[in-house]
Amino acid sequence: MSVSITDKRFRRVFVSFFLLSCMMPLLVMILMVYQYTVPLLTPGQFDALRPVYSTGLSTVLVFQILGFFLLLWWVNSLETLTREIESISSQHLSKNIVPLMQKTNELEKISVLVRRLGETLQEKVHQVDADATQIKALSARLTFLASTDELTQLYNKRYFKQKLSEAARRAQKIGMSFWLVRFEVDHFSSFGEKNGDQVLKELGQVVRKHLPTMAMPFRMGRNEFAFILSSGDGREAAKVTHRLSRAVAEHHFNDDAGLPLGSVTISCGIAGFRDDPAVLYADAWRALATAQRNGRPIEVAAAA
Repeated sequence: MSVSITDKRFRRVFVSFFLLSCMMPLLVMILMVYQYTVPLLTPGQFDALRPVYSTGLSTVLVFQILGFFLLLWWVNSLETLTREIESISSQHLSKNIVPLMQKTNELEKISVLVRRLGETLQEKVHQVDADATQIKALSARLTFLASTDELTQLYNKRYFKQKLSEAARRAQKIGMSFWLVRFEVDHFSSFGEKNGDQVLKELGQVVRKHLPTMAMPFRMGRNEFAFILSSGDGREAAKVTHRLSRAVAEHHFNDDAGLPLGSVTISCGIAGFRDDPAVLYADAWRALATAQRNGRPIEVAAAA
């Protein structure tokens, strides 16, 4: 059988018993002194022992009263602690723990509540971890959508400006160059609006498949594209560009019905970074215009 120390009847019995157990020896001692000792003393002896007897009796009484109040303070503190834990637990634990609380004593109740609070906290931690993982995945998805062209699945122009600035700062810091390649589909207007979208969509697939991982491809406009090569020399840049141009020319472009759209080629302009990203952008555009004007697939900008 378990009882709760916060039960009023039990607490009264418990405190009363403690008080009586403390006072009983004192009362017995007083009775024995007055019944058996005092009659044997002369008035002078009794007067001499009175201060010692009074001091001893007062000391014992003080300690017993102090013990009684300490016990009462402990009982009230335990009750307050338990109620505070119950109040906190009621906000976080399910109601099915209430019947159990009514059948346990204070120490068992605190133990159960602390254990259940620990389990609930662990569940909350797992939930927070799961939410953090979901938020991280959602953030990555939003970043991808914000930096990617929907039709071609290449990076967009806004992301190009960011990456071009980063590449320029890195090149200026470590004293190394990088390369920018701009390209367009030849005679793009001849495909029309619908077939033109299909050409751009498949072109994005070809670009992602045949460019190396060190190259970042971007869609700059309707029919304007670029990619940044962060490593390698001019010969490597030309090799990568020739490989992409050949892959586009060899790819079979089809419309929505599966019918061939005919030959698709690209014109490319290559430029190496010197000291200013704006100059690099203009050099690559000048090289592209020269390639289109002269009917060549690739043109490398000459350093001014």
